[in-house]
Amino acid sequence: MRSTDPAFDASLRALIPSHVVPGVEAPPNLSATLGADDGPVRDFHFLYRGASSVVRTDSRGRLLRATLASLDAFADPPPGTVRLHARLLERAGKAVLVDLMLGSQLDRVARRLERLGYRFADTHGTALDRTTLEAVRCAPRLEIDADALAALAGEHPVGPGELPLTSASVPVTRVIVLARVHDETDRSAARSLVALAPLVTSLDGRLDADDLELLGRLDGQGLVTRTEGLDDRELIELLRAVP
Repeated sequence: MRSTDPAFDASLRALIPSHVVPGVEAPPNLSATLGADDGPVRDFHFLYRGASSVVRTDSRGRLLRATLASLDAFADPPPGTVRLHARLLERAGKAVLVDLMLGSQLDRVARRLERLGYRFADTHGTALDRTTLEAVRCAPRLEIDADALAALAGEHPVGPGELPLTSASVPVTRVIVLARVHDETDRSAARSLVALAPLVTSLDGRLDADDLELLGRLDGQGLVTRTEGLDDRELIELLRAVP
């Protein structure tokens, strides 16, 4: 973990003191870039996992909570789930999963989506229950200092577009995937399923047949929307139309 702000580093260490190992130069798998927040207009702060955007926010509290959730995401997903390479949005008790490849675009339109009632899970990937096909949010399994967490909540409460660090299972109503859209003469079941494979392919290129079968079940229920690309307005309208 690396950041551009010593005060942020100190706050994170206070939250997870038992996980801090001094004198070790760890790979910067998570990177936080903080803007100025002491003027009349607050700059945005960013959290990345590798090259993938996790969150863009003007709240240090949200950035810290996103970091806790993202650190936890380096561990295996909860038992009975598979982690999809997708961002989790919730509205009215229902979940929408959006391909991580659209993550930076989601950041750009986040404020407008918040006005539509969407809230974001600020972490890398989304756990999907293998039986129920529900999106599973898991409270961080890190050992977090209770006093530091309470102080964080008091100084920086959870905002309207942010999902809390609590556990929940939420029915999935839509999965938006960046993939080639085949016409009816070029769309076999196998070809359609292969197009979804990046959602469950590991970083080292491994693909589990059972994971792919789960995507087939989602697709079979009519929950998958494929897009070859869309502009910000089209993304907003697509999410606005989700029931």
